[in-house]
Amino acid sequence: MKHRLIAFFAASTAVIGSAAAADLPADPSVAEAAAEVQKISGYVEVYGTGLQNDSYYSYDDRAKNPWWGLGGAARVNVWLASNWSSQIDLSGDVLFPGKGTSGSSYNVSGETLAVHLDWRDPSRGLVGVMVGLAGTNDFAGTGQDLAVFVGPEVQYYFDNFTLYAQGGWGQQIDGTYGGSGDYDYYKMDNIWFAQITGRYFFTPNTKLEGSLGYISTPIWGTVYYGHFYDSDALTYSAELEHRFNHSPLSLFGRVSGFSSSNYGGKGASEVAGMLGIKVQFGTGTLLDQDRHGATLKAPDCSPLGWLRWDD
Repeated sequence: MKHRLIAFFAASTAVIGSAAAADLPADPSVAEAAAEVQKISGYVEVYGTGLQNDSYYSYDDRAKNPWWGLGGAARVNVWLASNWSSQIDLSGDVLFPGKGTSGSSYNVSGETLAVHLDWRDPSRGLVGVMVGLAGTNDFAGTGQDLAVFVGPEVQYYFDNFTLYAQGGWGQQIDGTYGGSGDYDYYKMDNIWFAQITGRYFFTPNTKLEGSLGYISTPIWGTVYYGHFYDSDALTYSAELEHRFNHSPLSLFGRVSGFSSSNYGGKGASEVAGMLGIKVQFGTGTLLDQDRHGATLKAPDCSPLGWLRWDD
């Protein structure tokens, strides 16, 4: 499975990267002008969430549906030179079970921090690298995971369409279950991931975005040492966003989810609906933000809180 994942991302990267490189103009004046005008840009978003989860975990999380929550993100792009830019992402969610528990003992949260560095021509595309941290806090507040990830990413711009591929490797660097502080029982080792995203702009201020991703990791025991099983997840999302003319505000609706499995066909599936608002800065339209501003995102890390527990 890992080899198919690597082949998939390598092929996507080669196709998009070669297309972008072939089309890059010799005269960088367009990129230089954009960098001067759009020195710093980005957006802040907040949203409400309704979620349905179908898990085979022994505590039977299906009994807690529907889940409700709040989330947000901040993404800032800074032009470092004529064709070089860097972006910082910070996002987080908190979910509350609708029933089946008392108090707040089963709240679930997730946080992601990512830093991107890329070479970009706003008229054609970009090639870059990302590094980040993804964490979850779940199941009575005694189960936490923290993983680091790193990998390449490429974008290709064609008129009002953007194609975006990213992938790489991750590693769990901290985690507890039952408060032991020692990766109690399970540990994710050598996490491989890939994600491809397409964006279509009906107008400069109306955008449709869709993503498909894949995460795969072996699960190792830390009390009873050894390889337990392999676990993987397919992720997906779709978003429609509209920004009001001559305004920094935009509204969006998003649907996202994943389906995970392991050696016994067991696993978890999740689907979430979100409605929210974004405040944009440093750009005039959504298309402008995509080509000159905060166009990058961390990969969808939502399954990481489940891959260890879906046995």
